[in-house]
Amino acid sequence: TGNTANGNGLFGISVESGGNATVTGNTANGNGLFGISVESGGNATVTGNTANGNGIEEWGAIGILVNSGGDATVTGNTVTENEVGVYIAGFDVKATVNYNNIFSNTVGLQNDSGKEVNAQNNWWGPGGTGGPGEGKVGEENNGVVNNGVGSTTVFPWSKVKF
Repeated sequence: TGNTANGNGLFGISVESGGNATVTGNTANGNGLFGISVESGGNATVTGNTANGNGIEEWGAIGILVNSGGDATVTGNTVTENEVGVYIAGFDVKATVNYNNIFSNTVGLQNDSGKEVNAQNNWWGPGGTGGPGEGKVGEENNGVVNNGVGSTTVFPWSKVKF
């Protein structure tokens, strides 16, 4: 809680826990690979953090990674200028990604889990309909990509920034 981790080689903040993990109120900007990485065998809560401009171009970049064995809650975060804003992994993870500012990322949210990700009520950036783009990798459209067997629900989305 309350840490600043900017400009580190690979990871800004990395939590590897055998149980529940909570990451709250941190700033992780300009790190080599991940801004915030939470790999939890239990439930993961990532709330009120800022993760901007992370990643070295040839490696890719993730603002917030959650790879959880249980429920994952990602709420109240600001995630911008990453290759992937929020990345959800873990076959059994059940994730809610709500009330976040996710904008100016190549991909806004990537779901590689085996379950549905509830990504409703996020602010995806200015312009157009206010929602995410189509999710084509390599295009800067702040889209949503589903690579696992799960799906992602994004509507309704917020028309105002949190």
